[in-house]
Amino acid sequence: EERRKLLLERESEKEEARMQVVRLQAERVMQESKLQESKAKLDDKDELIKAKDVQIKDKDAQIKDAIKAVQQVQDVSLERSKEVTKEREALLHDLQGSKD
Repeated sequence: EERRKLLLERESEKEEARMQVVRLQAERVMQESKLQESKAKLDDKDELIKAKDVQIKDKDAQIKDAIKAVQQVQDVSLERSKEVTKEREALLHDLQGSKD
């Protein structure tokens, strides 16, 4: 009788241990699923960051191009201003010469 009781107790403990293993395995599967979901979200965020980085680089390139264009216009304007000043001085010189 005592032995039978011990055997039943052990079987009960074994069953409890099996149930615990099943619960732990189920928890592990859930945790792995959450981990995969988190990884997917991080991958999505990484892709968004990369896309934003490309957009920023494109905008930087556009800004640099615009700055170059403005600089070229300023250079042309300065050259034209110098030419006009030279022409004016030449005309003034000619006028001075014709007065004399």
